Amino acid sequence: MLDLAITEPADASGRGIVTCALYSNGRRVRDVTVEEIGAFAGRDEGIVWLGLHEPEEALLATIQSQLGLHELIIEDANQAHQRAKLDIYDNVLFIALRTAQLDSNGIHYGETHLIVGKGFVVSIRHGASAPTPR
Repeated sequence: MLDLAITEPADASGRGIVTCALYSNGRRVRDVTVEEIGAFAGRDEGIVWLGLHEPEEALLATIQSQLGLHELIIEDANQAHQRAKLDIYDNVLFIALRTAQLDSNGIHYGETHLIVGKGFVVSIRHGASAPTPR
């Protein structure tokens, strides 16, 4: 199971990085910085998972540069309120999923975007898409 502990908030509003780590054989090997993900992605020895929550454009631009992502992936990842879809850009998948969260105040909707390529997964949450704290 992936560790969702906040390790490096991008700013005081809580937008940005939830976690960024290298996994191998189902185990977390080490934390990595966003500036390191390009060096780890694409290797056979593990997978980098970068979890984001409503990231800023500058952070997405860094990720685009590190992973060599198509500009339309970044454009889609930066915009919530997309329809559910699967797009393929060369050897990278972009997946947009709708989410719902029930709490004592009702149902709240959000989205999760996934960017998946060889050796990396980037998950981007917009709105309600996390488990309710207990």
